Amino acid sequence: MQLKYSEIELKTALLTIPEDKLNEVVKNLIEKFSEASAPKDKAELNKVIAEFHGISVLDLINSPNYDRLTQEWGDSYYQRIIDIIMESGLNHKQASAILYNGMNAEMLGN
Repeated sequence: MQLKYSEIELKTALLTIPEDKLNEVVKNLIEKFSEASAPKDKAELNKVIAEFHGISVLDLINSPNYDRLTQEWGDSYYQRIIDIIMESGLNHKQASAILYNGMNAEMLGN
């Protein structure tokens, strides 16, 4: 995922969100993504990416553009999350900050 903002801009944007609003947004995200979460394994991921691009899984796996196709799906997935966050009235930078913060926490095992 390409970030439009620097790390310091995202951290600053996160600090501008009132705690009750942040809790509301996180609760909404959990509700919306508990049913439609990311694929669980590589086989399921390949199926979802192939469907996204309108090609077969075999064509996806054998494509010389596999990495690009995967990245395009990932960018679309993250944009969907940002759009959901923005539905709560936050701006793009604040939504990106919440997503970035959540991704870092997940990577760190928090």
